[in-house]
Amino acid sequence: MMGTRLASRYEILAELGRGGMGVVYRARDPVLNRDVAIKLIPPGNLSKDAEERFQREAQIVGQMDHPAVVPIHDLGRHEGALFFVMPVLPGSNLRHLLREGSLRLGDVLDVGMQVADALDYSHARGIVHRDIKPENVMTARDDGGQIRARVMDFGLALATSEDRLTKTGTLIGTVAYLSPEQVTSRSFDGRSDIYSLGTVLYECLAGEPPFTGEVQSILYRIVHELPQSLRALGADVSEELEAAVFQCLAKDPEKRPKRAGHLADALRRYRGKLREEEFGRSVVFTASRMLPRPAVAAPFIGREKEMAELQRRLHAAVAGECEFVVVAGEPGIGKTRLVDELKNLARARRIRVLSGRFVEHDRSFAHQGFCELIQDYFRSKDTGLSASSRPDFSDLAGDLLALFPVLSEIGELRAAAGSDTGGVKAGEARKAEDKIAIFELMARTLTRIAGGKPVLLALEELHGAALSIEALQYVVRRLGPTPTLILGTYRQTEVDKRHPLVKMLESFRGDPRFAALTLGPLSPSEHRALVEVAAGGGRLTDDLAERLFAATEGNPLFTKELVRSLLDSGGIARDDSGALNLSGATGISSDALPETIQQAVEARIERFPEELRELLSTASVLGKSFEFRDLETLAEGVKGLDDAVDKLLREGILEEERESRGDRLAFASGIVRDVLYGALTRRRRRSLHRQYGDLLEKRHQGRLDRVYPELVHHFSEGDVPEKAVNYGLKLAKTSLEAFSPEEAIRVAKRALEYLQDEDWEGDRTAEGDAHFLLLQALRMAGHTEAALREAEAAVKLFEREKQPARAVEAILVAADAAWNGRKVEEARRLVERGIEAMAGAKRKRSRRAGGWSWP
Repeated sequence: MMGTRLASRYEILAELGRGGMGVVYRARDPVLNRDVAIKLIPPGNLSKDAEERFQREAQIVGQMDHPAVVPIHDLGRHEGALFFVMPVLPGSNLRHLLREGSLRLGDVLDVGMQVADALDYSHARGIVHRDIKPENVMTARDDGGQIRARVMDFGLALATSEDRLTKTGTLIGTVAYLSPEQVTSRSFDGRSDIYSLGTVLYECLAGEPPFTGEVQSILYRIVHELPQSLRALGADVSEELEAAVFQCLAKDPEKRPKRAGHLADALRRYRGKLREEEFGRSVVFTASRMLPRPAVAAPFIGREKEMAELQRRLHAAVAGECEFVVVAGEPGIGKTRLVDELKNLARARRIRVLSGRFVEHDRSFAHQGFCELIQDYFRSKDTGLSASSRPDFSDLAGDLLALFPVLSEIGELRAAAGSDTGGVKAGEARKAEDKIAIFELMARTLTRIAGGKPVLLALEELHGAALSIEALQYVVRRLGPTPTLILGTYRQTEVDKRHPLVKMLESFRGDPRFAALTLGPLSPSEHRALVEVAAGGGRLTDDLAERLFAATEGNPLFTKELVRSLLDSGGIARDDSGALNLSGATGISSDALPETIQQAVEARIERFPEELRELLSTASVLGKSFEFRDLETLAEGVKGLDDAVDKLLREGILEEERESRGDRLAFASGIVRDVLYGALTRRRRRSLHRQYGDLLEKRHQGRLDRVYPELVHHFSEGDVPEKAVNYGLKLAKTSLEAFSPEEAIRVAKRALEYLQDEDWEGDRTAEGDAHFLLLQALRMAGHTEAALREAEAAVKLFEREKQPARAVEAILVAADAAWNGRKVEEARRLVERGIEAMAGAKRKRSRRAGGWSWP
């Protein structure tokens, strides 16, 4: 292109730079005897409609006369490409000043005022910029050091990318500065530019935009999340200035300044109040020396291959075929983060996302993950839908409430089931007949929820789904022709070759709709990048990078916990060269790094005040996630609870669960929770579990079946044998009704541990009940020999406790188990024994009045 001419007039002198839209050249205009800048846009970057629109707007911009607007001198074509001509401006764009770190507080205010004035001027003429970002703000300093800002590329952004959000979810252009209405493809006006300017001001003051990370993550967060406080990030700004910036960043355009001129006036008033020393204060220096731990999610590092595969599977699911993917890895390796990134991508594409977890056995119930998917739907469904457009659950509600009593909390399902309990009873009868009916119920419910539209079902902790693997396998195959992606995660360390999950995954091998991914440790280069982000940015010394990698073995969670510990203790600082290194009284410390993640976590927690440590210990008893009101009850008497929780949220120890409106909190790291729980004394742990168990009893009085797993867990850990056994037997019975024999076996065996203890002082009949429930569960699971052993134990106990009818019932169930297990002779013997026992009981009954009756 050098030495050529454009439109037989402009002589190209040099290339000034390249951007997403095209190439910028320095050229000579011989007619007017001046140098100009020419931006050349290739034909492929403009549609016909977009080009016409840009030409119309370029004519308007060409007539603009404002000191903060870069004018357009000329517009034309060259070999099919569109070009436009601007003046050559001194200085550089705002991005260069941000990288240099030379901005002062007064500079930020001056840039904000001038850009806001330019936008107010253009908006009054019907021109929305659509792409306000540091690269489009030209800056230069005059002889007195005053900064001058000018806005360029008016009207060009939308013309070069009319359809920003494509069908594949890829957004063209810089995304961090888009307004929520641009992301969601709603109509927008000049207030969208005000949002983008607020993002630029935020970045000038904090060192980074409000939302960072992967493209899909940024898109989701722009629409749904609130930016973190500038002052919490370490920016030395007043409440007044922060309020002005945050008003620009309001999600609702109606809550932003009505005009850009109003923002300019607010900044001008604030600037007039500054003292000379405040005006010249360096905003970047303040933030960079603090080395704050980023409060937002770190960029997604080291999982590009796995993320690409998940995106491919999501595209395939959207096309109309069910995909099933499992992600394996050790604790802390990044499974949850990978799932979160895919969720963000799906939400950005307006694909429904439902989540469920199969938590640790002691606190779970049959098919818990599927129940949580249903709950998630009713929590997050579009309340704006008309009643006629919502799914009709009237034919499913009764069975769902019978299978999952906790769903009765959902008013829509209660209403769909109706006041007549006949549907529920019928559902219970069907459950007892065929477990496939239960699996089909869950599959139909999920299909009904999706309504033929794409859906992502995220099921985490599948290693805890041993009791529901058969149901999962059925649901995956049943949803085959639907546009569904089922994504599961599990810990390799929690399964062996005998685990039902392993057998199920083997059954899917070779299926083109199935994929198994395994996450390994980060590579040294990936690990280094993660440490730099976790430490707040900056270059690491090779020594520090090597020592941290050796200490963490490339585990992302361990890395972040270790870096947090070192940051909190001042163990990482910048050396004289500006690089991050271990610090010490006389330079680089030779102290050994913590050998385990537990040591790092313990050291970090130890630096909190005693009242915060006590609060965290109390919270650890509630589990990985919990309701704020429960913490409030257990921490009764703690002053300033709200402030304490806010501090723990800022420190990254706790986080608010999405869609919970702040009602539910969770430990950001399960390891932190485990360390806190393990540090409790046995006496304190028992006391807290008992308190919480009593709290659950009172809160759910009359509907305790919804919380049987929690009651069993807390009263067991609280060492309250009578209640642990009582609720354990009830949970085992409901598990049998839900056709989950494995869970019934587990719970019944746990109850027997208490019942067979020599210190047991409760009802001795309960031991017979436990053996009988175990007999039924083993028969249902097909374990004939074990079922017969439990039958003998149950009969012996019932006969000892003078309950002949129960003894006969156990004998007959054992006979059925023997018959189904093809033990014909044993079955005949048991039937004869049952008949004899029944006859003997009748003879005794006839000799006394008021005897018992057969059930």
